Amino acid sequence: MKLRMTADGALLRVLPDGRTEPAEQPGAEEFEAHSPRTAALLVQVARARLGLSQAGFAVRLRLPAGTLRDWEQARRMPDAAAITLMRLVAGAPQAMQRLTTRFGDAGRASTYLEKFANAAGRALLRAEIALVLRHSPFDARALSDAAGDAPPKLKHALAQARGGTSFA
Repeated sequence: MKLRMTADGALLRVLPDGRTEPAEQPGAEEFEAHSPRTAALLVQVARARLGLSQAGFAVRLRLPAGTLRDWEQARRMPDAAAITLMRLVAGAPQAMQRLTTRFGDAGRASTYLEKFANAAGRALLRAEIALVLRHSPFDARALSDAAGDAPPKLKHALAQARGGTSFA
């Protein structure tokens, strides 16, 4: 399926005869970014769902604006980690809002991650922990200590973030 995005962020499906029709908003899992063009569309959709300019999105991601522009114009292909992040943002834009907000203390971050752990798979949970730590003033040990009686899935992911081994 060929998609195109309008200036206001709406997606259009391009029909074989060249006409367009409104497309359902695809879920993040529908994007298989195997080429710069499909990766570009994924980045555009993620940014549009947040309602941010290229510059604003680049600041949120802590990327040079030129890198984001190259991704959106299909001049460069984002790496696998960036594609995973774009899928997360495209599928759950509210998560990006939370990711880019600094947590004032490890307890609040731990509570957030506990809720996230209940809804996410292990890979997304590990990515979320990495991003929370990147945007927070505390380290993985403080976050792990604050987790207390967290679910085993979260404790295991935190142990991995600390570089330790979990037997949970």
